[in-house]
Amino acid sequence: LIPDDAGLRLVGGAPIVSRAPETPRTAAFTSSADTSLNPARPFTRYRLEGSLQPGDRLVFSLEGGLAPTPTPGPATGGFSTGANIFSLIVLAIALVSAVLIGALVIRRMPGGRRP
Repeated sequence: LIPDDAGLRLVGGAPIVSRAPETPRTAAFTSSADTSLNPARPFTRYRLEGSLQPGDRLVFSLEGGLAPTPTPGPATGGFSTGANIFSLIVLAIALVSAVLIGALVIRRMPGGRRP
């Protein structure tokens, strides 16, 4: 059973990989609509025509699927990573400069600390 809203379908005949490789076989699938599980969500039922022997493997393909939803990246605010790093460096230099200038102004004020 594959839900119809998944956008998948079983493709073509499927090879049967047998323990006896000298007898290659292909499996055929039939499909039919199925609403028995949930009438509001239809499924497609795929049925293998024929049988598998002990040790056989059934190989099949699914096709289609829903388009992947894009994952949002980090918000950059229009700047590249290099511009963000440069902005942080400039901000750090400005902050250190402001602290040093403030310390010098306080030292030069009357009543400020003197060495």
